[in-house]
Amino acid sequence: MSYTIYISTFNKKVLRIKGGIPIEVGAAIRSNFIYELYDNTGNNISYENKYYGELTGLYWIWKNVNIADDDIIGFCHYNKALHISKHKACSWLKNNKNGMITLKPCKIRNHPVPDEVQAIMAILHKKGQDLYTTWNKLYDNEAAARKESCRGGNMFITTGAVFRDYCTWLFDILSEMRKIVGDRPNADANMRRYCAFMGERLLSVYIEYNRLPVKGVNVRYKEWWLSSTRFVINKLNVNKDSRLYSFLKQKFGYKSLYNR
Repeated sequence: MSYTIYISTFNKKVLRIKGGIPIEVGAAIRSNFIYELYDNTGNNISYENKYYGELTGLYWIWKNVNIADDDIIGFCHYNKALHISKHKACSWLKNNKNGMITLKPCKIRNHPVPDEVQAIMAILHKKGQDLYTTWNKLYDNEAAARKESCRGGNMFITTGAVFRDYCTWLFDILSEMRKIVGDRPNADANMRRYCAFMGERLLSVYIEYNRLPVKGVNVRYKEWWLSSTRFVINKLNVNKDSRLYSFLKQKFGYKSLYNR
């Protein structure tokens, strides 16, 4: 049994994780790299990175790595990961072989592009009423969480058997969405990643629909101060429309490389 956590990155040094292997995502459309593993070899969708974001790395792992059923495999990002030790993750999955370790469920705001939400809902409805009902239990018609129900971030740790099943299910849905929605040449780089945004929501749907055991954990940030800053902002109940909040967000907020 192996234990591997793949860490998606865009030419950025990754946080240290036991068993961590960095993978450069979107490698087909870049020339600057730090690490040796790229998502543009073998069976890949690296050119689709502008729509799938970090999920082109997940696709590459699924299609190109030989993973046994009882191997433990995880996925996270260069600057954030699940805050759980290897020992605790292995111990929990030993007793919950069909389970997934994810972020604690949280709220997620609406997705601001209606036709993209309509596309994902239509696909789920076509695939079965129970699946569609599960989506509607977790999200409204604008893809906002009805409660703290989104296990976002496209991060998880699970067994090889569940990993393969999840990826098969996820990319089948997202590939259909790409066909329906198509390219978004006029969208900014961040909003063009509609497959990645829906992937975040679909993880909860997969878990709920299949009634999998699930363990929610906190996020661990590469920047040591980020968690503390967010705690202070929430504790002080800083108005998100205020100048103070704008300043703190600009100074300490998460900077995404997808905005390039």
